Amino acid sequence: GNKTDLRYYYTEIDCYDSLAHQELKNKNYEDALKHLLFVSEKLPDFSDFYYGIGVAYFYLKNYDKAIEYINKAIDKAKSITVNNIATAIEINKDFVIYYDNLGAVYETIGNEEGAKKCSDKYKEYSAKVEEMEKEEA
Repeated sequence: GNKTDLRYYYTEIDCYDSLAHQELKNKNYEDALKHLLFVSEKLPDFSDFYYGIGVAYFYLKNYDKAIEYINKAIDKAKSITVNNIATAIEINKDFVIYYDNLGAVYETIGNEEGAKKCSDKYKEYSAKVEEMEKEEA
């Protein structure tokens, strides 16, 4: 419909997103997951929701799902930018942290190789972020 519908729609999503973050903070991971799965269906191209789902699954000790969703978040963040890392970082610096946390999941399940790969990527992209921030200053 009209513009107000859309504004209401995004407000509703924001609401669920805030709720989810609150639930994560309060360690109510099941509830956080429920809210995040709901918003990720409404806005399927938004990487942050998938990342949140991955984090929730991690705390619920469902490591396979955690890995699946954090990887999905990384893919979404990259696909928006046609796999151009520099642009991905420009659009969403937070996406670099996805690798750090994905590494933590791999470490938890004893996957040293996966953890190392993520750690390397995290270091590489963090350096890029620092470079870009220096150029902006």
